[in-house]
Amino acid sequence: MRNLSRAAAACAAFTALAAGTVPAAAQDGGTVVIEGLVWFDRNADGKRDAGEQPLANGRAIRVSDAATRQDIGVFRTDARGRYRAEVPDVPVMVYNPNADVFRPTTKAPPQPVVGGGTVDFGLRGADVPVLCRVEGGAGTTPPSGCPVRVTGGPLDVDRSAEPAVGGDSSFQDLPAGRYTITAGALFGHGLALVRPTGGDRVDWVTYTREIEVDHTLVGPRVELAYGAARGDMSYALRLEPGRDRYAVGDEFEAVVSVTNGGTAPERAVFALGEPSDRQAERVAIGDNVTADANGYALEDRLLPGATAEVRFTLRVKAPFSAVDVVGAHVNELRDADSSNNAARVPVLIGDGASTTSTTAPTATPTATTAPSTTGSATVPVAGDGGDLADTGAAPLPLFALGGLLLGGGALALVAARRRRRA
Repeated sequence: MRNLSRAAAACAAFTALAAGTVPAAAQDGGTVVIEGLVWFDRNADGKRDAGEQPLANGRAIRVSDAATRQDIGVFRTDARGRYRAEVPDVPVMVYNPNADVFRPTTKAPPQPVVGGGTVDFGLRGADVPVLCRVEGGAGTTPPSGCPVRVTGGPLDVDRSAEPAVGGDSSFQDLPAGRYTITAGALFGHGLALVRPTGGDRVDWVTYTREIEVDHTLVGPRVELAYGAARGDMSYALRLEPGRDRYAVGDEFEAVVSVTNGGTAPERAVFALGEPSDRQAERVAIGDNVTADANGYALEDRLLPGATAEVRFTLRVKAPFSAVDVVGAHVNELRDADSSNNAARVPVLIGDGASTTSTTAPTATPTATTAPSTTGSATVPVAGDGGDLADTGAAPLPLFALGGLLLGGGALALVAARRRRRA
């Protein structure tokens, strides 16, 4: 029983150590508390001023035994940027684990730390300004502002920019690392990002830009340039292989061509109206679209003037009369011309008739025109390929004449025999 009690105590001590605290019962000398605040000291004066944010739910301090150099634990801040570390009552070394990606603005405590105490840490990160304008709008900002986010870096940052003076904004307190800037779409206002003309601008196709914050913590500038935009997606359709008629079980490809006739990169949305899933199985769909309940959307935005092809492999299950594609009237931008938003290819399945109007075939005449006596052409006549048919003479009258002669001869023979008997 005594061995079990010792094992339980050791397990509790190990669990507490993994959590970053060591209970007094597990240490001969008891425990002490080290606590404090970690905040972003934006003016680097060593004091927390109004508007300077705490490092919420982040790394606070790393503590190790000063004698053995063994790590005791890394302790984190809460939502207010405060931390509390309960550690063995022995001389310890206290480190700022953020010094590799931030610049400390407060002095480290004298080492080693004995008896616990309060240790605050001021940090300074990079400030990345974000400039936002509507071109052609006299330098005005968009009506709903410039929504923009930053993600990535060594601490998995994911947040929006903070407002700045003059309608612009900025990302503050960024640690050194690599980030993705993502601009918000303003299609509902008839605005889209314009073609980049400088290295500071966010890409007008992906609405993103990769930035690097180095250890000098000097951040680059990010520019969002929007402009008035017009949408105009047009659609064409062809079948491969093209056939006059398909049978149940046949497979073919419906190739949808989408062309962007608008003024900004845009992601097209469209649907296959016919055939339905009951009439044709969609065996394969191109990897450049995503599917949902409303149809299909291009994975990537299409540049103005560019064309993308989407391939659908269909297997015929039941008769249908056509394959058609219908584009959305509103993609990301409202479509300016709806007359080119649909395409249709009629098809025949099995013995079914096409729904398209065609000219009725002319009935074959029953009477034939007699051949000209002056021409050398002959009229082909059904027969057994003998010489009689080759001359063009009609065989039926000759057959009838032969029959009459045979019949007459037979009657004369019968009459002669009767006279002899008489």
